[in-house]
Amino acid sequence: MLSFEYHAIVRWEEELLTSRRQDEYREYVARVPRWIPSVGGGRQVSSDRRPATNSWSDTFFSERGTLIAIAAGFLLLWMKHHI
Repeated sequence: MLSFEYHAIVRWEEELLTSRRQDEYREYVARVPRWIPSVGGGRQVSSDRRPATNSWSDTFFSERGTLIAIAAGFLLLWMKHHI
């Protein structure tokens, strides 16, 4: 269930970014994998000299809120089952 929700959020964000950033975002999408970051962890530089993040550490940092929410959800379910 969470994967369907997350996929829907990602699709919505992609549509929003495409409408706001147009060609710049399309170039980014062509360079950076959607779901699985590159193993090398290196940074690429976009045409405007800002780094495009696609390493595991950058991914975990940017998704920390999601990971905390998942952990809190599991903790609450565990507590409900055991208390």
